[in-house]
Amino acid sequence: MPEEYRGPRFESRHTTASPSYSAKPAIRKTELEQRRLLVECCREFYKFGLSPEYTHAGGKGTAGNFSIRTKSGFLITGTPKHAATIDTEGLVNVHGGELDKNKVISTGLKLPSSESLMHLAIYSAKPGVGAIVHWHDDKLLEKIPKGVVETDGKAPAGTVEFAKLAAKAAQSIKGTTGVIALKGHGFVAFGKDIDEAKRAALKFY
Repeated sequence: MPEEYRGPRFESRHTTASPSYSAKPAIRKTELEQRRLLVECCREFYKFGLSPEYTHAGGKGTAGNFSIRTKSGFLITGTPKHAATIDTEGLVNVHGGELDKNKVISTGLKLPSSESLMHLAIYSAKPGVGAIVHWHDDKLLEKIPKGVVETDGKAPAGTVEFAKLAAKAAQSIKGTTGVIALKGHGFVAFGKDIDEAKRAALKFY
């Protein structure tokens, strides 16, 4: 189950700025499409009840986070966010980071997801992976489906230890598609693109 929202636990070298796009039409089209696909993904998981609500100081948010690999790093949901109302400007570009130093470098109008380190670690461990979805389903955690790899330990969400456990589980899966159970917390699915990652996750519903 999702833990109480605490915001990012990592050091964030963050630049607050509106999204900027390439001057080249073809690249700009791809950048805009990636944002649209992530917004659609957020709303789809919320509709299935896989992105549960929580209350934070500014109101209500939703758990879960979603990302797509880009040429410069990855695009991820910002924090806090609500999956039912998020728009393309609620997404954040992560340009890189240092896992062992608990550091993320990003640009956007919001801070990057509090679990950005996990996405960073999985992308580093799985070069062929192009998208990651993270959701919550307590009932599914009670009886983990066959073929789902469970992390071999627990750690607080958003920490370096948590990210390393997820990356280790991801590395044990051959190919670019797979599903991980984050012990006592939730699930991650990844794929070569966002459609493949969603299919891997939503096949249980």
